[in-house]
Amino acid sequence: MNERTIAREFYGELSYPDNRKIPVFVKYEYDELDITSIYGEIILLSPKEKHKDEYKIILGEENITLPLKINETYIIEKGNLKREISGKLTFSIRSISCGINNFHMSNPRIASACIMISPGELGINSIIKTSSPRGTIEYHHKKEKEIAWKTDIGTFSLHQTYNRFDNIENKRRIDQLAEQTQIAIDLKRLQNIDLQQIHKRILSACDDICCILGFCYRQSMTCYEIKYCFQEKEKSQIYVPFYKKVLSKNKSLTSSEPLVDVEKLYNGGFQILINALCRSSVKKSIKNSIQSLLASYENDRTVENSYFLAYSSLDSIVESLSSEYIKDSLIPAGKWKKIESCIRKSLNTISDNESDVYIHRIKRKLPELRRMSFFDKFLAVTKDRNICIDDILLEEEDIANASSIRNRLFHMANVISYTDMLKYLTIIQSIVERIILNLLDWPLDKLWLLHDVKLKGVISDDYSKLNQDVRII
Repeated sequence: MNERTIAREFYGELSYPDNRKIPVFVKYEYDELDITSIYGEIILLSPKEKHKDEYKIILGEENITLPLKINETYIIEKGNLKREISGKLTFSIRSISCGINNFHMSNPRIASACIMISPGELGINSIIKTSSPRGTIEYHHKKEKEIAWKTDIGTFSLHQTYNRFDNIENKRRIDQLAEQTQIAIDLKRLQNIDLQQIHKRILSACDDICCILGFCYRQSMTCYEIKYCFQEKEKSQIYVPFYKKVLSKNKSLTSSEPLVDVEKLYNGGFQILINALCRSSVKKSIKNSIQSLLASYENDRTVENSYFLAYSSLDSIVESLSSEYIKDSLIPAGKWKKIESCIRKSLNTISDNESDVYIHRIKRKLPELRRMSFFDKFLAVTKDRNICIDDILLEEEDIANASSIRNRLFHMANVISYTDMLKYLTIIQSIVERIILNLLDWPLDKLWLLHDVKLKGVISDDYSKLNQDVRII
């Protein structure tokens, strides 16, 4: 059984690049089930007359905020100062790491890491929950299936776990059961451990993993804690470095159906997706597009906000792919010079007092004609990549209508019809998903059975299938 509140306190020295050291007593505290805050406290142990200068050093001179390095073991990135009382500083903590810097080990007997993901209730089918006649609940891990993949760092595997916590409510002791999504990493294949370098690589890998996993679930996901475990020899000391950061909010699952059939991620399915992302020549654009797309699915956003994010996701990935696959998206300078000259001469022939102002406006817009329109780029990209969208775009005007809604929203902050906005929001989200699925080489027959229930609802004008709260500005 675990305590929900984790509190640590210790003596140490704050270290700075110019070899200044400040003796302190440090305390930090957080709730295991709340990832939005870590409380920090520092008490200065030096003579009182030095406190003023030490405050300036700790809080950051000239608005330069440095991480707090304590005993060469802890690194604390501090947030806002909450209170300052005679030698005592109370502040929020953005992130905290312990034992990661300057940690080295060769040929470890035990080398592993555990990564915590938010939100925690993905419902991965790795646990069977059974109830006994006595009222107890037992949890059994399914061994035959596992979402696992290999990298040059080690073997990763995704798990659903349950943590039990002691707590007191209304003067009664209670047991709490918290669901948790975790990624386990076996690092034993690494013979020489330089944890600082490995930690950076794991953080980068987590970013890719959360991106792909979130795309499969239509759910923004973030890594917020990494716990390591190392032991060099049997019965020798066990080292447990860790890293924890604060997120802006405790995330909950969206109301959307998953995109990918989770069963297809087992037995190497997830490996295919993560490899496709990492090897893609447009990896950065794919990730940026996915992040905007997932943000558009969040339940607490207004429909206007969601629409703009979804359209930005589409715009981003189309622009990226057009520069990658379309060679003539910009008319060559020589040819454009001739075309522009002909257009200007033609406009001059119809010039008169009444038309001059309009002709002048057209001439100022001429440079934009040199670039390929978004609609043409979109058609070229989907054709070149052989992306199937015929069941999404039933009419050629759909993209033009979606763009018109976006332009009116962005330039005029105006919405004519929220019904149309909801319809095209779903269409745009579905198009972006098809493009990314194509880039990741994931077949459409491996999608979740109900992944397109909202799309079918808007295409058939049956908006009852949207199952979405519409929040407007």
